[in-house]
Amino acid sequence: MEIIEIESEEQLKKVLFTKPYKLCVIDCYAVWCGPCKTLGASLKEYVNKNASNLENVIICKLDVDNEDFSEFVSMNKIKSLPTVLFVKGDDVLESVIGNNFSEIVKNINELK
Repeated sequence: MEIIEIESEEQLKKVLFTKPYKLCVIDCYAVWCGPCKTLGASLKEYVNKNASNLENVIICKLDVDNEDFSEFVSMNKIKSLPTVLFVKGDDVLESVIGNNFSEIVKNINELK
Protein backbone atom coordinates (compact mmCIF):
# COMPACT_ATOMS: atom_id res chain seq x y z
CA MET A 1 0.00 0.00 0.00
CA GLU A 2 1.19 3.48 -0.77
CA ILE A 3 -0.02 6.96 0.02
CA ILE A 4 -1.80 8.52 -2.96
CA GLU A 5 -0.89 12.11 -3.89
CA ILE A 6 -4.14 13.74 -5.04
CA GLU A 7 -3.40 16.15 -7.88
CA SER A 8 -6.85 17.13 -9.19
CA GLU A 9 -10.48 17.45 -8.14
CA GLU A 10 -11.33 14.67 -10.60
CA GLN A 11 -8.78 12.32 -9.02
CA LEU A 12 -10.14 13.14 -5.54
CA LYS A 13 -13.69 12.24 -6.61
CA LYS A 14 -12.45 9.01 -8.17
CA VAL A 15 -10.64 8.03 -4.96
CA LEU A 16 -13.66 8.87 -2.78
CA PHE A 17 -16.36 7.28 -4.91
CA THR A 18 -14.76 4.28 -6.62
CA LYS A 19 -14.86 2.37 -3.33
CA PRO A 20 -17.09 4.47 -1.03
CA TYR A 21 -17.19 1.72 1.62
CA LYS A 22 -13.47 2.21 2.29
CA LEU A 23 -12.22 4.73 4.80
CA CYS A 24 -10.34 7.49 3.01
CA VAL A 25 -7.81 9.31 5.20
CA ILE A 26 -6.96 12.66 3.59
CA ASP A 27 -3.81 14.37 4.85
CA CYS A 28 -4.36 18.05 3.98
CA TYR A 29 -0.96 19.72 3.94
CA ALA A 30 1.15 22.48 2.42
CA VAL A 31 4.71 22.12 1.12
CA TRP A 32 5.94 24.98 3.34
CA CYS A 33 4.41 23.50 6.56
CA GLY A 34 6.99 21.91 8.90
CA PRO A 35 4.48 19.93 11.03
CA CYS A 36 2.92 18.65 7.78
CA LYS A 37 6.27 17.20 6.70
CA THR A 38 6.69 15.49 10.06
CA LEU A 39 3.19 14.04 9.90
CA GLY A 40 3.73 12.92 6.30
CA ALA A 41 6.83 10.96 7.32
CA SER A 42 4.98 9.40 10.27
CA LEU A 43 2.06 8.36 8.05
CA LYS A 44 4.43 6.83 5.49
CA GLU A 45 6.17 4.79 8.20
CA TYR A 46 2.80 3.74 9.65
CA VAL A 47 1.54 2.57 6.24
CA ASN A 48 4.75 0.61 5.61
CA LYS A 49 4.53 -1.18 8.97
CA ASN A 50 0.75 -1.80 8.96
CA ALA A 51 -0.20 -2.37 5.30
CA SER A 52 -1.76 -5.77 6.01
CA ASN A 53 -4.21 -4.18 8.48
CA LEU A 54 -5.19 -1.36 6.13
CA GLU A 55 -6.94 -3.22 3.29
CA ASN A 56 -10.15 -1.21 3.84
CA VAL A 57 -8.31 2.11 4.12
CA ILE A 58 -7.10 4.53 1.44
CA ILE A 59 -4.56 7.10 2.60
CA CYS A 60 -3.91 10.13 0.46
CA LYS A 61 -2.30 13.57 0.57
CA LEU A 62 -3.81 16.79 -0.72
CA ASP A 63 -1.85 20.04 -1.10
CA VAL A 64 -4.22 22.79 0.09
CA ASP A 65 -2.25 25.41 -1.85
CA ASN A 66 -3.27 23.76 -5.15
CA GLU A 67 -5.95 26.09 -6.57
CA ASP A 68 -7.96 23.08 -7.80
CA PHE A 69 -8.82 22.34 -4.17
CA SER A 70 -9.92 25.80 -3.02
CA GLU A 71 -13.59 24.73 -2.97
CA PHE A 72 -12.73 21.50 -1.11
CA VAL A 73 -10.66 23.43 1.46
CA SER A 74 -13.42 25.99 1.96
CA MET A 75 -16.22 23.40 2.13
CA ASN A 76 -14.32 21.38 4.76
CA LYS A 77 -13.33 24.52 6.72
CA ILE A 78 -9.62 23.72 6.62
CA LYS A 79 -7.97 26.65 8.37
CA SER A 80 -5.03 25.01 10.17
CA LEU A 81 -2.38 22.59 8.96
CA PRO A 82 -1.99 19.76 8.97
CA THR A 83 -5.64 18.71 8.95
CA VAL A 84 -6.53 15.06 8.45
CA LEU A 85 -10.04 14.16 7.30
CA PHE A 86 -11.60 10.72 7.67
CA VAL A 87 -14.12 10.23 4.87
CA LYS A 88 -16.38 7.50 3.49
CA GLY A 89 -17.97 8.48 0.19
CA ASP A 90 -18.99 12.08 0.72
CA ASP A 91 -19.38 11.82 4.50
CA VAL A 92 -16.67 13.38 6.65
CA LEU A 93 -16.72 11.15 9.73
CA GLU A 94 -14.00 12.85 11.76
CA SER A 95 -11.10 15.28 11.50
CA VAL A 96 -7.85 15.84 13.36
CA ILE A 97 -6.17 19.24 13.35
CA GLY A 98 -2.43 19.40 13.96
CA ASN A 99 0.28 16.79 14.10
CA ASN A 100 -1.57 14.52 16.53
CA PHE A 101 -0.39 11.18 15.17
CA SER A 102 -1.79 9.03 18.00
CA GLU A 103 -5.27 10.53 17.45
CA ILE A 104 -4.99 9.86 13.70
CA VAL A 105 -4.09 6.19 14.29
CA LYS A 106 -6.93 5.89 16.82
CA ASN A 107 -9.41 7.21 14.26
CA ILE A 108 -8.11 4.89 11.54
CA ASN A 109 -8.55 1.88 13.83
CA GLU A 110 -12.02 2.92 14.99
CA LEU A 111 -13.43 3.98 11.61
CA LYS A 112 -12.00 1.40 9.17
